[in-house]
Amino acid sequence: MIPEAEAAQVVITEAIQVSDGGSANDRASAVAADSEGNVHVVWARSNLHLFYTMISPRGITMIDATQITNSGLHSIQHLDMVIDEQDKIHIVWADKRGQHSIMYTALRPYNANHDGSISDDVTLSAIDDFEVSSRSENRDWPSLDVDSKGNIHIAWQDSYDELNIYYQQ
Repeated sequence: MIPEAEAAQVVITEAIQVSDGGSANDRASAVAADSEGNVHVVWARSNLHLFYTMISPRGITMIDATQITNSGLHSIQHLDMVIDEQDKIHIVWADKRGQHSIMYTALRPYNANHDGSISDDVTLSAIDDFEVSSRSENRDWPSLDVDSKGNIHIAWQDSYDELNIYYQQ
């Protein structure tokens, strides 16, 4: 039996390679752990698409790098992620291609096989890519959290000024 760490202990593990993006530029990652201790990682590949992977507490890949954004052109910036009490993963990001949009998606990783293979967006998605807000003015730096009743709250920086009294600040 492997001993479990307690809060007062420091656990050092070997580095784990999450993904080999090859010549792609992987960046802007978000990491969170669920109620089972599984680690969920989301990142932008070359700012064009979001990818997701799930790793067990022992460092074993359960779901390999899977594209979770819909096809098409994107310019993904500043993503954020949170996991709710049902271990559903909520992700928000800014898409700065054309109209600046705040986007949201939710994943159900426990619907996919946990054999280390790549899954697919349809199997993982609880809520497909959803446009929360879109205007020509700059909107960026989205963040999200879950309240005590399981409701998702999304906030972001936005220069839209309907009354034009803040000088697009």
